[in-house]
Amino acid sequence: MENLLAIEDPAICVDWILGEFDLESEKADAISETRLPQGYGAFGRGVLSDLVAIMESQSCEDGVDPSTGEIYARPITYDEAVRELGLHHSDLRGGGKAARLPYYGEALPRHVISKPDAPEGSQERIGRVPNPTVHIGLNQVRKIVNELIGEYGSPAEIVIELARELKLNKKRKDEIQRENRENEKKNESRRETLSKLGVADTYDSRLRLRLFDELPADERVCVFSAASLSVEKLFDGSVEIEHVLPHSQTLDDSFMNKVLCTREANRQKANKAPAGAWSGDDLQEIVERAERLFPKKSWRFQPDAMKRFEVEGGFLARQLTDTQHMSRLAKTYLEHVCPQVWAPPGRLTAMLRAKWGLNSLLPDHNYADVNQPKNRKDHRHHAIDAFVIACTDRGLLNRIARASGQAEEINIDRLFPKGSFPEPYDGFRDNLAAQLESLIVSHKPDHGLPPGAQDNVHVTSGQLHEETAYGLVNEKIDGKHYNLVMRKAIDALTEKEINRVRDAKLREELVALAYEAKGAGKKLNEALAEFGKERCIRRVRVLKTEKSVRIVRHGNGYEKAYSPGDNHRIEIYELPDGKWAGEGVTVYDANQPCFKPSWRTKHPQARLVMRVHNGDLIEADFGEGRRIARVYRLEPSAKRLRLAYHNAAGGIDKRHNDADDPLRWIFGTYTLLKNGDAHRVRVNAIGRTRPAMDR
Repeated sequence: MENLLAIEDPAICVDWILGEFDLESEKADAISETRLPQGYGAFGRGVLSDLVAIMESQSCEDGVDPSTGEIYARPITYDEAVRELGLHHSDLRGGGKAARLPYYGEALPRHVISKPDAPEGSQERIGRVPNPTVHIGLNQVRKIVNELIGEYGSPAEIVIELARELKLNKKRKDEIQRENRENEKKNESRRETLSKLGVADTYDSRLRLRLFDELPADERVCVFSAASLSVEKLFDGSVEIEHVLPHSQTLDDSFMNKVLCTREANRQKANKAPAGAWSGDDLQEIVERAERLFPKKSWRFQPDAMKRFEVEGGFLARQLTDTQHMSRLAKTYLEHVCPQVWAPPGRLTAMLRAKWGLNSLLPDHNYADVNQPKNRKDHRHHAIDAFVIACTDRGLLNRIARASGQAEEINIDRLFPKGSFPEPYDGFRDNLAAQLESLIVSHKPDHGLPPGAQDNVHVTSGQLHEETAYGLVNEKIDGKHYNLVMRKAIDALTEKEINRVRDAKLREELVALAYEAKGAGKKLNEALAEFGKERCIRRVRVLKTEKSVRIVRHGNGYEKAYSPGDNHRIEIYELPDGKWAGEGVTVYDANQPCFKPSWRTKHPQARLVMRVHNGDLIEADFGEGRRIARVYRLEPSAKRLRLAYHNAAGGIDKRHNDADDPLRWIFGTYTLLKNGDAHRVRVNAIGRTRPAMDR
């Protein structure tokens, strides 16, 4: 079998078969063309040889003939053979003997996917989990645990919080078991269907059948094109699985975000939401069809689906699923450095936190939603959870968990009458409050490669430039100069863009059309669509002025202009007169070989103070004593950084402009930074700070 997989030349493979076995040429040809099943074996050749030898030579005398009661020797089973090798057939937990956590791919080989062609020793070669959030999270677990071991020594016990519910009651357990049985029956039926069709039993093929079964029996069609679908078409290449809302933007790979569609419709939809690929009557037909085909998914086809996805917890639901997956793996992972690892459920931890009155310790509690049990706008709420977990013993957890298994809701006051709820120790609230005050939250910025570290290598990831490609021109309209031109759909023009249409005659007609439509109360896009249809005009050229553009050359002398994308960093420098100034460097410029910012040429006597990226930590006196703030936005055009104190969580909104709000925005102008003696700092995984060096 190994040679059938490894030998690429069919003639060499046939020669080997003829030389190794007594077969006819026709049979050797047929064997060489055999397609072996995809995948790999659970064991290597050495372990398999040992297992086979044990199972062939050993037996157990505990077999009993049910009719006579006679005891006979039976062959040993797989798990018994594995035990003879001194191993366990399924227990792959760590023994707690490792001095430091290894890379998780080495510790959790059953949960990772490796790339054999990746460089030797790389994470890709060893293996990594497909979920990027879990991959980053487990690497951070390794970093923080190893830092703690280096500071305090090996742990005797580890307690972590898992994202799961308390003990389920019998009704919910029965529901889950029934759902699992029904799903297994459906999968068996799909496997039989695949076998009859001669299609390989893979996850993709079963998913296609599941999506097909979801469609109503009387309307099994493509939701986008209304083309009919059949079981046979699922596997002939004409039908594809498509994410309704683009996976690249939502990271939603769930069944509820997938549908079957024709290849042609998939190409037309591309990497867009339905409302981004279709409009008008076409979109309305798709929405109505989706409501008939799958009501639970139909909202994803609406024009506001992307906004609704984010507002109604698309990110939070994704985060919860990722957290649940990561926390389960983390428990197994941590058992490599500590044999005693256990986890109280998150819901119970929240009850104890409230019962001990810890939710009011964070300074922003007056600004939090009154219905929110804890302030999630402050990263330090995780530290409070960690404190609760550390102060909780198993006896208390078991007592509450047993009660939870008997009822839907826990009446914790009935379990512990007033004044009888156990407290961790005397003075625990004051002690925790002092620790929270001195705690520094660690953030992970992404700088990419240092400038000049390697030529011709991307410095950082990010959008190099905006998607729209412009042509270079030198034209004027009514005395105003324009340097770029682009093509745009005629029915998508705005009133301002109509005044910038390149063709003078067409511009006059469109201006008059817009004026008439406005007077008649008609929508501009409808009037433009009718005009374009009558004149057979789909797109028009529109002029634009853009000071900062980047020229990209395609092929032989073919040039296009692009607006630069995200900012990679701001370089803050000190002029000879002592003033601080700054220059923004775009991701596009940062990725250019041997790039040199213009300030070094304009001000050769200037001194670099610091390079600041999104996510960096700045220590300075912003008017309340020296504190550490995190950079949330680079605003070089406004000559400032937008920051918030290190404990402020993401998603800071307009409310945080209140001067009394501890989580407000800090608008760090270069003057404010200089007056506050600002400098970058690094914070390691356990909150220790040190100066950050700039080259």
